[in-house]
Amino acid sequence: MSRSRLIGALTIVLCLPVVTVAWLGFRLVEQDRALERQRVAEGRELAVTQAVQTLSALIADARLLSAKPGEGAILATGTGSSLLYRETVPPQAEAPGELFSEAETLEFGRGGEPVAASELYRKQTKSSDPLIRAGALYRLGRSLNKAGRREEALEAYAALARMETAAVGGWPAPAAALWSRCNLLESVGRMTELRENATKLANLLVSRRYPMTRAAYVAFADDASRWSGRPRPVDLERLTDAVLLVEAAVRNGTRPSSGRAALSIQAAPVTVVWGQTAGALSIFVATRGFVEREWLSKLGPGVWLSSDGGVILGSLIREPAAIRHAAESNLPWTVLAVAPDSARDLGARRNLLLLLLAAVGAFTLTGAYIVVRALRREFALGRMQEDFVAAVSHEFRTPLTTLRQIAESLGDGRVASDDKRAAYYRALSRATQRLHRLVEDVLDFRRMQSGAIVYRRAPISVREFTKEVVSEFQREAVEHGFRIEAARGPDVHIIADREALSRALWNLLDNAVKYSGEARSVELEAECRGRFVAWSVRDHGMGIPERERPLVFHKFYRGESARRAGIRGTGIGLAMVEQIAAAHGGRVSVASKEGEGSVFTISIPCEELACRES
Repeated sequence: MSRSRLIGALTIVLCLPVVTVAWLGFRLVEQDRALERQRVAEGRELAVTQAVQTLSALIADARLLSAKPGEGAILATGTGSSLLYRETVPPQAEAPGELFSEAETLEFGRGGEPVAASELYRKQTKSSDPLIRAGALYRLGRSLNKAGRREEALEAYAALARMETAAVGGWPAPAAALWSRCNLLESVGRMTELRENATKLANLLVSRRYPMTRAAYVAFADDASRWSGRPRPVDLERLTDAVLLVEAAVRNGTRPSSGRAALSIQAAPVTVVWGQTAGALSIFVATRGFVEREWLSKLGPGVWLSSDGGVILGSLIREPAAIRHAAESNLPWTVLAVAPDSARDLGARRNLLLLLLAAVGAFTLTGAYIVVRALRREFALGRMQEDFVAAVSHEFRTPLTTLRQIAESLGDGRVASDDKRAAYYRALSRATQRLHRLVEDVLDFRRMQSGAIVYRRAPISVREFTKEVVSEFQREAVEHGFRIEAARGPDVHIIADREALSRALWNLLDNAVKYSGEARSVELEAECRGRFVAWSVRDHGMGIPERERPLVFHKFYRGESARRAGIRGTGIGLAMVEQIAAAHGGRVSVASKEGEGSVFTISIPCEELACRES
């Protein structure tokens, strides 16, 4: 099986656990969601059942139709004393109108004599009969107002207001007196007194001490609100209307003698409970505020009520809810409830499960990636080692072939002249030296990798060392038509292993020659850079692609362009240069542009505190 197929098969095998974990995670999450839905549904049902039981107990409490309710509710018994008004009220006792006919003739007759009429009314106010006194005071105030004697009129109305058991004009005497005073005060523009008297009138209406028809109440209430600036008691009016509506329905037989209902009065919800108490009809009515404060508060969050008319009591929650209709629960409303928070705990558990599954998947994928990456690196290293063996074999073959040919020529006596034999001997020496360097490179590289190499450091003159390396390499490069251009180096010293540093520079020069292409010049420059001596080797050849530059110092690595061009090499030269530079506390770098050549620079620390050119 090829390496790529092996890696593909291994990747599939390593991904199987991830797929399995993902599938199991999906199944677990689905089951968990189903369980959560079931628990939430059960929680909703339990919540609505408990709410119905609690509300039924509150409404069935006997005290509801017997005890005085709190704010926002009224309890009306047979007398209806807690109502603001009635549809009809019994006739109220008042003095016969005939008693005041003489004075009214003067007051309303042709020409009108309100002063003379007021004198007759004033005499009647001395009567021992309270009904006659009330009728006389009411008419006295009216006639005095017509006569322009307004302070006396106000006093007459004030006296009338104190007669709580009398009635005038079909109205309770105090209400008629206050209303008349307000009209008079409005006509003279005494606004402060007007507001005070209007407030008293509004309070009198709300006190519900006097039976009053709806029409009379509305007339008085509208004027009292306009004069005092206080709004009408809308909630009490709604409750009164609800009582009157249920009373009429029970009386007409359209509703049973006892029951419960949720009504919409003036576009607001009203809850009504009625029944027979001590032989009389008792009606309990409550506003929305009372229901929420006294009843819904005992149920906890997540419960609300709805009537058939769409009236909602409580906080509406937009999520699925369990429902108990009024026909099922025998309550005035439809009860709705959502699951309590305790039924939603599975969401957190599911999130934890997803997190754990994601962690397992991530660890598995990471492990698979590491294994595949390591395998690829091993395969790549193996391929590079194979290339290295092939390259080394090729590198050894070239000098060995030269040695064999020269040895055969010399042994067979085919070289006749001394000059030719001398040239052969020189070639034999160079091939031997090349073979020796190859062997030493391989052995030294192995020792470097194992950390067994020992560097023999000694002071080295940079100028002399550079000249020596260039001179030695020039003898080999000249055979290939290359010219080494070297600038004179700085006259400073470094502490280094001469042989190792020489091998590093030799490798850089050798690479420059190999990759110069058609160019036949290589430049070597030694210079001071801060506390370092830097040797830069420049060629004008093919250059290095940008993607390959970070890899050129890796062991056994050879660029694609070099392999395509058939350039010989082992792939360990630059790796050795990097290790030698690092062993001396220096570094090696490359700057290259594809098609324009490369510059390799090796920097070694200088012996002096500061490296200076000289």
